[in-house]
Amino acid sequence: MHMSNLAIWGAPGTGKTSALIEKYLQKSGKKLIVTFSRSTADDIRKRLSDLNGEEVTKDEVNTIHGTCNCLLAEKKNVKLMKPNDYKRFENDTGNKLSKPTHDETEPSKSRGLVDCWGWMQNTGTPYKKITKFPGWKELKIPPSQARKVIKDFQQWKLDNDKINFTDMLVEVLRHQLIPDCDVLLVDEFQDLTALQFKIIKLWSENIDTVIIAGDPLQSIYGFWGGSPEYFKQFDSEQTVLDKSYRLPAAIWEYACGLANRYNMDIPKIDTTAQEGKIDHLNYKQYLAHKSFWKGNKNFKVFHLVRSNYQAARIAHEMAREGILWAGISGWTKQEIIVLNILIMAKHGIEKLVLSKSDILAMLDQFPVNYFSYGGSKKSIKAAIEEEQYRDDYGPLFVGDSLYKILESPNPVNYMSNPSDLKYEKFQAALEKYAEEVTWSEAEATVLTTIHGSKGLEADRVFLHTGISNKIKKEMRKDPAEEARVFYVGITRSKEELIVVKDKGKNFPLTRRQ
Repeated sequence: MHMSNLAIWGAPGTGKTSALIEKYLQKSGKKLIVTFSRSTADDIRKRLSDLNGEEVTKDEVNTIHGTCNCLLAEKKNVKLMKPNDYKRFENDTGNKLSKPTHDETEPSKSRGLVDCWGWMQNTGTPYKKITKFPGWKELKIPPSQARKVIKDFQQWKLDNDKINFTDMLVEVLRHQLIPDCDVLLVDEFQDLTALQFKIIKLWSENIDTVIIAGDPLQSIYGFWGGSPEYFKQFDSEQTVLDKSYRLPAAIWEYACGLANRYNMDIPKIDTTAQEGKIDHLNYKQYLAHKSFWKGNKNFKVFHLVRSNYQAARIAHEMAREGILWAGISGWTKQEIIVLNILIMAKHGIEKLVLSKSDILAMLDQFPVNYFSYGGSKKSIKAAIEEEQYRDDYGPLFVGDSLYKILESPNPVNYMSNPSDLKYEKFQAALEKYAEEVTWSEAEATVLTTIHGSKGLEADRVFLHTGISNKIKKEMRKDPAEEARVFYVGITRSKEELIVVKDKGKNFPLTRRQ
């Protein structure tokens, strides 16, 4: 055992990142923190900057991709692929290649051959098993042609000194590149892919001290090569954070019951003083309890689904109810601005006064020909940004026809390509609200996937147990993988957990685990 290495195991809400930051501050020498996600890296940099009183840079805290990119930049002159480079590749080779999603946290978002190749590298899947890619059916291309396009793409990048996100990892491992530091700290360790784990293992063999933090029970990226075994395989001493500042007793016991059912190791922790509350509803009962769907500034509510497509019907219900929400198909900041403009146009006593941000938001929601300035959206936006401060930008940019539309009984009809959902959102909200609303009101209610909620928490969680036929089939091979996903869903709740049994196939979350 490597005695100077340490693994910090923290259940949900135990403060894993805070513990890692504390270790960072305690250690001397040159230090580097590496994370799985950009948001966590940004959060740690901010927290350390606040503590130190000076800016902490990406040389000290970065994602694993960012760290690998820095190492490659020191070795050779290569540049990251840009969106127009994919078009250049198509023009040069005659191959069709959709741009990657760069999202390793949502299985349903992985699409295209670039994502397919990235999946193969991260999971260690050989070319002969290319059809195992989770999004293979959507590619609609013969395996032999897919292999040819991928190989052509690899050669094109080599000829043009270009790399993509997966190349950062592959090349660092191939050239055995090691960060110049005495202490390496790795957050979100349970999220690492097989390829990323190999890189961290390489680094740990060449760096004096390596400290990792994570929770193997929250390893839910198996579709991208993640595994709880990596945490167990890391050569180190282990410490367990024994206090959750999020989970009440009832919810932790419920989560433990699920983990026990699938023979998972569970840490012993103290919970919050709250008892916690767990209810079970079927989908019909869920629809009948819409008065409980909405959060507020002091009480956050999550609606969690297993897959993106399952959110559509909930989004329509929320829209028709006039609920403001964030997340899947939810309100954007720009839409909230436009909603407030329409509310003031409908209910305001004084003349409508429009700011810069108002005009910019409306440009994204209404056709450009309604604006008096003329030109394209891009040129109008540039003109707005260059314009000197004034109390009201409306007379300069908004035509008479748009003013009339804003004050009309049905302004949504005039928006740019309004979908049924957008129409429902705006119409119901305009009927419900007579005063301006805030973005924080929308943020209080979140509709997202369980994967999308990872690392977050809410006072009340509606956890939908509906699963697809594909997931049901995959559970026969590895039921524990799906159990970990629902463990994450359960442990988002600080106070109330409401398990919703959907129509069709469901993951078996019973009243008593």
